[in-house]
Amino acid sequence: MGRSRVWAWIAGIVILAGTIWYSGTGDVTAQQESTPGTQATPPAAIGRDVLTTGMPPGAPGQALQLARYTIPAGAVLAVHVHPGMQTAWIESGELTYHVIKGEAPIGRGATAATPGPTESLGTGETTILGPGDWVVEAPGVVHYGENLTSEPVIILAATLFEVGEPSAIPVDAEGTPVA
Repeated sequence: MGRSRVWAWIAGIVILAGTIWYSGTGDVTAQQESTPGTQATPPAAIGRDVLTTGMPPGAPGQALQLARYTIPAGAVLAVHVHPGMQTAWIESGELTYHVIKGEAPIGRGATAATPGPTESLGTGETTILGPGDWVVEAPGVVHYGENLTSEPVIILAATLFEVGEPSAIPVDAEGTPVA
């Protein structure tokens, strides 16, 4: 398997299981407004389909999960953190992605089997993620995304979390959990 296919596979696994904005208890609710931390009824439900889950032998007590998220037009995710590592890959649509506190590596989609450029998005920065772009979210990075377009955003996310932990924890701008 070529190097670009391996990276695409890894990104897909990581992103599908990682951009888990919602999961069991601790789901991050959508917001109508783009004001971070403001809870409101979402314009439409954000979908989360778990595609696969595994228990890696090299990571006792942790679960690796791959999921697909569907973020409808106009939806704004709550400000949140993840309790473990998450990677996300944009399959379609455009996600406006905000880092409130911390740093998140971003990669741009590959062209002609050539990996795209990478960058680091830091505290207070925003970017648009489109098809083929990816983001890696380490524990404690305070962030949120919103779909400002008229089309849904589809994200594949991969996560590696302690068994029983929620996929996302709603927080305030400082990273303190909110009720």
